[in-house]
Amino acid sequence: MCLSLLVAWRRVFANRVQNSNRPSIREYLHRLDLDRGQGMPFDPIEVLGVSEGRRATDSLEIFPRVERTEGRPFAIKFFLHGWRHINQQAAARVLRLAPGEDLSVALEVTNPATGYAIQLQTRDRILIGWAPRYLIDDLIKVITSCAVAAKVSRVNLPPAPPSQRVLVLFEGCWPEGYEPMNGQQFQPLVTAPEPVLAQAS
Repeated sequence: MCLSLLVAWRRVFANRVQNSNRPSIREYLHRLDLDRGQGMPFDPIEVLGVSEGRRATDSLEIFPRVERTEGRPFAIKFFLHGWRHINQQAAARVLRLAPGEDLSVALEVTNPATGYAIQLQTRDRILIGWAPRYLIDDLIKVITSCAVAAKVSRVNLPPAPPSQRVLVLFEGCWPEGYEPMNGQQFQPLVTAPEPVLAQAS
């Protein structure tokens, strides 16, 4: 990794991952469902992909690129979004969720913020939140191609951050010939210049 990339990493990303020397590091990784045992190293990129690199001081959101895996089903984990903005009933129901609990998936077509959205509901039909915005197009493609399933992977009760309250596992199939995260919103804002190679004199 070149020096400029290392500097960029430290300035933008390093302080979005908990320091491995902190006493709370095991609980932090457990909350993200990434705890592989005492003394086991962790991948900071993988941590950012689950935690979304959230900080209270800005709105930057980090997420992993969904990549097609031939021979394996579509499967992704994400934290439930928007549950604090529904109502008290939804907030109370979130606290009663249990790992492994099945969730219902519904396509919302009149969301005031995004138009289309992916709702997550309990089996007793209580809306508890939404899938992240960056996954909407891909999840719609999966939902309209095959049967899907969603369930609670983890529930992190207070004092865990509200943005990391419920980790959801969403599973389905890969639509034929579909490449995920290939829409306009995922295209680079700028194109990196071609490296200039020095010529020997």
